[in-house]
Amino acid sequence: MYQTDIDVKEERTRRLLYLFFGVSMFVSVAICGTILFLVLSPQQAARRLGHVNQFAVGEVVAVPVKRLELTRLLPKAPNWSESIVYVVKQPNETYQAFLSLDPVTGCKLNWRSEAQRFVDNCSSTMYTLSGRNATDATTLSSTPTNMLEMPVEVQGDSVYVQDRLLRRGIQ
Repeated sequence: MYQTDIDVKEERTRRLLYLFFGVSMFVSVAICGTILFLVLSPQQAARRLGHVNQFAVGEVVAVPVKRLELTRLLPKAPNWSESIVYVVKQPNETYQAFLSLDPVTGCKLNWRSEAQRFVDNCSSTMYTLSGRNATDATTLSSTPTNMLEMPVEVQGDSVYVQDRLLRRGIQ
């Protein structure tokens, strides 16, 4: 079989097009796979709450942080650009962090130092310093629910909160 210069050029062009097509398909699959991984992977970012000296034993400190992914779990949570985390330093030098939204109504919880309680102004539900529901009011549609506690880590001199749920039922 005899090949002319035109046949050789066409063959070379065809091979380059196949190579280009293969490389572009590989790049497209890699990009789509990366995007899919980023969308489906859980976001568990650590958020810095402050220096350990900012927190005194038994005091409640409200710390604003960029909107937490955890707030998406609440059915009626507002769509704010930042969240408030209440941090409590315990006598044994451990920390507790609570989301400042009521787990049932999604309303903002306020700390009342005179009553030593977190209060939901929408439903008048009260929570203790440890996040336990102090109202114990039961309705037909809900039972008493404790505040959402978040995992806290101390790294060096900084306190961090993990943007994921630790536990809902506090003993």
